[in-house]
Amino acid sequence: MSIRTELQRALKELERDIESPECTFRGEDYPCSISTLERGTTLVIGGKEVDIVFALRIRKAGKLANGAPYAFTAETAPKDGNTLSYDGITYRIARADDTVGAFIMLHLTSINK
Repeated sequence: MSIRTELQRALKELERDIESPECTFRGEDYPCSISTLERGTTLVIGGKEVDIVFALRIRKAGKLANGAPYAFTAETAPKDGNTLSYDGITYRIARADDTVGAFIMLHLTSINK
């Protein structure tokens, strides 16, 4: 089994175990998983310090909350500076990391940063 396949399987299990939380990006609800390991860390982006609230992982391809399939491309994937909503709160993406091609790790900060 490839690492990519194993990561996708593990992420699906994690989403199921934590009752498939969702984040809203560009008007669509995407299944995601939350990581608080980054909480309180500081990233230096463009010479500016940014405090990370938490991180979300979103699969690069899957099914939206409404069941429709999706696949992010370089043009449509979340990027640094974009905003998204999680649990009714809007956050700014401080850094979007494409990890191993299976999912995107979104390091989130306050909308006002």
